Amino acid sequence: MKMFNFQFSIFNKKGGFTGPCRDTVNVDSPMNGRDRIDAPGGARPTGKTAIVPQDGFTVTELIVAMGVFIVLVTIAVGVFVNTVRNQRRLTMLMSVNNNAGNVLEQIAREVRTGYRFCEEEFLGGSNPSGPCYFENDFLTFTNYRGALVTYEYDEASGSITRLEEGNVDAVPLTAAEVEVSYLSFLVRQYGDGAEDMCNPWRITITMGVVPRGSALSAQEVRLQTTVSSRVLPVEAPGVPESIIEICQ
Repeated sequence: MKMFNFQFSIFNKKGGFTGPCRDTVNVDSPMNGRDRIDAPGGARPTGKTAIVPQDGFTVTELIVAMGVFIVLVTIAVGVFVNTVRNQRRLTMLMSVNNNAGNVLEQIAREVRTGYRFCEEEFLGGSNPSGPCYFENDFLTFTNYRGALVTYEYDEASGSITRLEEGNVDAVPLTAAEVEVSYLSFLVRQYGDGAEDMCNPWRITITMGVVPRGSALSAQEVRLQTTVSSRVLPVEAPGVPESIIEICQ
């Protein structure tokens, strides 16, 4: 049987040294080294190994915690990415809507002071065919300066252009990042009789726009407005005498 002597330094609660403390451990004991001797100072020597219990996490607890953490991070990243994507889409749609709205307002302002939207009623001379009614992707009329103006949908470039009499090239009105999918002008005068040719022209403008070349799928923005010309047919410069007779 082997016997070993252990010597411990004992400290009191105030940190003072109280002197050595000896104890004897039998390493050949049937406990096989698992004997524990509690010394006054808190040391726990054994025959072969001093076992000091410590608080911590088990492997299972760590795996569960990491799994929960990964799930939460994945959800948070997904929400963040969707928020950024929706914000970008909303910003693009607002930009497209603002530009298209400005173009629509520009056309409406010039239409309000324009006239001669339906040339057929003047070309008929003394035998007019009736109230104006037609729909097309372009609109030609005379503006308040007396110049002939044409607003047209350019399908090749996906834009709205304006061409004024005397100019060679049409000027695009929509921005480069805006693509116009369609444009429609509906010109009409309410009524069916010849006397209804005296009614004011009413022009309904309809258009659809989308962001150009966007990697994000965006819904088409549709805009529509109806404008009445402030110039009555009988007051339009150059109106035929037949129209004046009908409207008086």
